[in-house]
Amino acid sequence: ISPTISVGGALFSASPLTMIGTEVINNYAYEGGGVHGSSSMTLTAVHVLSNTAEARGAGLDQNWLGGDDLAFWVYATDTYFENNVALTSYGGAIRVAGNAALTRTQVISNSAAGLGGGMYVQYDVVLYDTQILSNTASSGGGIYQNVAGRQVTVTGGRIAHNAARVGGGGGLLTHSTLTMSDTHILTNTCSQWGGGVYLDGASANANWSAVNLIGNRAGQSGGGLYVGDASAHVTVTGGLWEGNIAE
Repeated sequence: ISPTISVGGALFSASPLTMIGTEVINNYAYEGGGVHGSSSMTLTAVHVLSNTAEARGAGLDQNWLGGDDLAFWVYATDTYFENNVALTSYGGAIRVAGNAALTRTQVISNSAAGLGGGMYVQYDVVLYDTQILSNTASSGGGIYQNVAGRQVTVTGGRIAHNAARVGGGGGLLTHSTLTMSDTHILTNTCSQWGGGVYLDGASANANWSAVNLIGNRAGQSGGGLYVGDASAHVTVTGGLWEGNIAE
């Protein structure tokens, strides 16, 4: 595979990639300022800090240049993404054209000019005890999940202090079913709909248990949660919803 644009400021890999205990700091490329992979990727105890992409995936970019990425996964465990910037497009810390699973990972203070300040993921997302904090984007300040009819599963952790500057989903915007348990959605903001979470489309269902939405703010509707389609199904069990504001 020969990319026709600059990808992978520190590392480009066309084959499956495993990184353990590596620091990826202050690199630049058009896509994948830190790391670009065209297959599945596994990161354990990796620090991805202060990388820049002109377009997508400033910290980490997964995209098979030959076509569909549905079969590919990015796994990150005990890994840290901070202060990565996508200057003109999406995926401030992470852009995944396949699926992503993060365990005990921190995604903090990243930004994108477009969608997904912390993470932009095409298909399935799995988060376990993961912190998505203080990221900014146009929509989906913390997380933007793109393709409808998939699964987003969040267990534990926090999605907090993220901001969508132009659109909706300060903390998280998804087009797929969002299953969450024992999760805190705190003080996220957006200019339009869904300060905490925006469920966008008929496939954006929700099944939540013991989820706390506290102190989120939307410039228009749904300070804590905005459900954008009448066909979506939402079930909420337990949790505390307090101090959310729709202006």
